Amino acid sequence: MLFSKWQISGIVKLLSGQYFDVTAGTDRALTGTANQRGNQLLGDVFAPSKSSSQWLNPLAFAMPANGTYGTMGAMSIPA
Repeated sequence: MLFSKWQISGIVKLLSGQYFDVTAGTDRALTGTANQRGNQLLGDVFAPSKSSSQWLNPLAFAMPANGTYGTMGAMSIPA
């Protein structure tokens, strides 16, 4: 009885959009490297009440100190 009427099925996971970065916008590390990432301060970077005008929480990010790179990983925020 334990092994009767079993079925095999697949699991499908569909995602849309790409991951993206939050960049500092300027050369904070003073190295000439473009697209330097910011610091992530909060674990959850999304706004508590998402809207079309505000999807990310601005308090979750900060500019890195001059002469340093940001703490965010590459492509760490899902769209």
